[in-house]
Amino acid sequence: MIAKAAHHPTTNFTIAALCASCLGLLARASRKPVLFGLLAFAGTWLPMVLTAGAGAAAHHVILLWPFQFFAIAAALAAIPWTWMAAAVTLILCAANLSVTNEYYWQLAANGPDIRWTDALYPLEHRLETLRSPDIYIVDWGIFESVNMLGDHSLPVHPVDFSNPEELRRIVADPRAAFVAHTSPYAYFPQQRGALEDAAFSGGYEEVPIDIIYDRNGRPTFDVFRFRKIPL
Repeated sequence: MIAKAAHHPTTNFTIAALCASCLGLLARASRKPVLFGLLAFAGTWLPMVLTAGAGAAAHHVILLWPFQFFAIAAALAAIPWTWMAAAVTLILCAANLSVTNEYYWQLAANGPDIRWTDALYPLEHRLETLRSPDIYIVDWGIFESVNMLGDHSLPVHPVDFSNPEELRRIVADPRAAFVAHTSPYAYFPQQRGALEDAAFSGGYEEVPIDIIYDRNGRPTFDVFRFRKIPL
């Protein structure tokens, strides 16, 4: 069961602090460092925001996250009252630590997200015991992890979903196994749809082998193969 946090913060004061740091542009002593911070922030974020499909992954955000703090730090350094600058800094740090603690609590209670799911361990073990000569990966985020856990010993293969002939060939192999995320967690459900369409057009039906669960009991992976539809 997935645990839920009650009244825990999931946002901090970074946006408010960044907006307030713009006041530093009005003071001669802080104008240049604050302007530099704002330009560095804009120069890294704008290309990501304006590029279709970019910036969705967490590591993109993490790599760019420090730049807005240049402007905030420059504005804080320009405050003439040291005690006030220290107090605001402590508030911002406490807010960030509180949010970090919330995400840590969620990770400990619910486990990692699907991309880093602990269901990968029983999946790799099941594929080892399956002893299929060919295992085809039907969704994003599985191939590399299974290869790493299996030390490249498993016969896993990516699938070219733009090649109808290849799709018909692999579904016709009765010993081939396929791995996909279950429907709620699929990154690219159209890939499994293309595979199922190729199977149906060739007179094959899907045969479930196993469903792999994570430690919270969420059905995460489907393992299956295809067989000829009996007449």
